[in-house]
Amino acid sequence: MFKSKTVFLGILLIYFSPIFLVGQEMLIPKMRISNIWADHLGNFYFLGSQGLIKTNLKGQELARFSRPDLGKPDAINVYDPMRLLLHYTFFNQVIILDNQLNQSEQALNLLELGYTDVPCIALADANFLWLYDQVKDKVLKMDRRDQSIQTETLAITQILKRENHVLGLYSSMNGFLLTTDKGLLSFDIMGNFIQFEALTSINKAEWTGSSWLIANSEGWWILKDNFKLKQVSEAIEYKDWTFSNGKIYLWNGKSIESLKISL
Repeated sequence: MFKSKTVFLGILLIYFSPIFLVGQEMLIPKMRISNIWADHLGNFYFLGSQGLIKTNLKGQELARFSRPDLGKPDAINVYDPMRLLLHYTFFNQVIILDNQLNQSEQALNLLELGYTDVPCIALADANFLWLYDQVKDKVLKMDRRDQSIQTETLAITQILKRENHVLGLYSSMNGFLLTTDKGLLSFDIMGNFIQFEALTSINKAEWTGSSWLIANSEGWWILKDNFKLKQVSEAIEYKDWTFSNGKIYLWNGKSIESLKISL
């Protein structure tokens, strides 16, 4: 899930950090932009007043998508450039787009399938989805083709051994992260719980290809499989951010700058 809330705890990066401000700017679509993403192929995705627009690094528009009847999606998953997931929480709708931002299959109506409270959803491998079912308090792995459930996690409250509030779900080819108000939980591709980290106030997480890059009110953190968190930068001001090919791109409301990062 994403939030457009500005985070600010200082404008200087810590000296011992492997991350530094490059100051690179790129052309952006002429519209009111709320959120940005990038994929590992160097494509950028801007969500704003004209819908979802895909560009290359030079800012040239490649494709666009809009569903005024559904409004603004609450989450977008772009880690697989061939299959983009859009989640409209209010309407309980899930849409899959191809690399040209064309809707590639019929929208999935979660309410019609009996899921009344699914605040978080993300792509899994092949034809599968991860969805957090608030009623069951579990993450389910669903086959999009026949809507069958292939596996499910333990109840999140059972894992944490205390009440919690789930905030976001982020996926990769290796598994997924679930963020809560008590911290984050990592799972493998089979839905097996791996570890818990007491990192809170998380506003976004992205898979870099080798590790998770996570941002909260204190800055950016790296989480590798079965390793503890490592902070790589203190916080700076931004409205949204994304990662692509070794750089963090910051959207400040007017332009985009990049941070070079060593993983």
